[in-house]
Amino acid sequence: MKSWKCLIASSVLALTTVTANAHGSHGSHGDEAPLTKESAATHGNQIVQQLIQDKKLPASWQKLTPSEVTNKQLFKGRMWVITYTNPQEKNAAKKTLYVFIDEFGNYVDANHTGGL
Repeated sequence: MKSWKCLIASSVLALTTVTANAHGSHGSHGDEAPLTKESAATHGNQIVQQLIQDKKLPASWQKLTPSEVTNKQLFKGRMWVITYTNPQEKNAAKKTLYVFIDEFGNYVDANHTGGL
């Protein structure tokens, strides 16, 4: 009888531990609040400047402001998509730049296609 009590107590303890671990923090952002539209645009501008500095974009993108800032649910989660249009860009396929950041401002991607 004593071994049954030990077995049951061990099982309950094991299930309690598993359940407690399953309900830990669901996000890695703690108390950080999601970005507003304005702060998403600011983050997008900073990313464009970094891309210019890294020579991934020409200097003609330097002083552009976003033509559109939208919050979308994508397969990778909630994303801000900051769109820039560069009228000085001669290549039509590269006239539009899409900057993707997550809802907390972390850089995800930037491209000219608009897809992730």
